[in-house]
Amino acid sequence: MTPKLFITGVTGYIGGDALFHLTQQRPDMTLTLLVRSEDQAEQVRSKYPNARILLGSLDDLDIIRREAAWVDIVFHTADSSDHESSAKAITAGLAEGHSTS
Repeated sequence: MTPKLFITGVTGYIGGDALFHLTQQRPDMTLTLLVRSEDQAEQVRSKYPNARILLGSLDDLDIIRREAAWVDIVFHTADSSDHESSAKAITAGLAEGHSTS
């Protein structure tokens, strides 16, 4: 089974490094990456052409919840230490996407 990942913060130091190493180890992964601007999207797209790029921010809670529900793994590496609502959206999405009922 090909793992599906949703990663926030891929244009930052931690997220970018994590993305690089993950794709080196598992090039078969299905990636969805959240970026804040079209400029960032183009930069990421040039390095990871098979990734699905979403434009948005940590305030786009519906996007975050929907993507967390769809994937197997979420790496939330965006500068989110004081952004509780995005963490709650991820938790809700993971619960929704992985419920057994």
